[in-house]
Amino acid sequence: MKTDKAVLALNGELSGKSGDYDYLKKREQKKPFYIAADGGALLLEKIGIRPDLIVGDLDSLSSDKLKEFRKSGINIKKHPRNKDKTDGELALDYCIKIEINFVQIIGLMGGRFDQQLGNISLLEYAAYKNIKAVIEEPHIKVGIVKDKIAIKQQVGKVFSLIPRSEIVSGVSIRGCKYNVENEEFYRYLSRGISNKILSSRASVSLKEGSMIYIISDPGSFNSDNNVK
Repeated sequence: MKTDKAVLALNGELSGKSGDYDYLKKREQKKPFYIAADGGALLLEKIGIRPDLIVGDLDSLSSDKLKEFRKSGINIKKHPRNKDKTDGELALDYCIKIEINFVQIIGLMGGRFDQQLGNISLLEYAAYKNIKAVIEEPHIKVGIVKDKIAIKQQVGKVFSLIPRSEIVSGVSIRGCKYNVENEEFYRYLSRGISNKILSSRASVSLKEGSMIYIISDPGSFNSDNNVK
């Protein structure tokens, strides 16, 4: 099956209600490739999507559920539990193998904190392999900035930048409450946290280094006090 887009479900929690994910089921010109990292298959099941492939050591799926998935014809690739990669990385490796151009990751939150951090690193791994990948759910979007990004139609959203490199130079932010021009950001400082998007055409650019960007719905927090 040849497609340009994959939806990769991790074994975490979904933000919002199952109905918020109906947009994933809309048929485009080419159907996305739905791939589940182990227990991510249960997340897809919650929103009414049948995965095309389940990858991992399968320790998060019961034997009865695996039988059910196999009986329905879902392709399952089992890996040993003693492995050097997370199930999420194995799933991303498969997307790379079949030459997917864009990967949307869901199910980031919840569970072990170390797994969450490792899953964010998948974005950088994808960028290293020249694949665009974002963690995107109804109330949050997380991605990598290595040169520049355009942010369209996100007015009012909370916007944060977190350096991945020790020093990120030549950072310019436009269309936000706190704009900067050609400045340096440091990994050990929190300067980029909790900005606010004010323009329908905001942007971020940088000259050296890389950053994680996070766009989130202020309504998903307990208070708007999270915004500076």
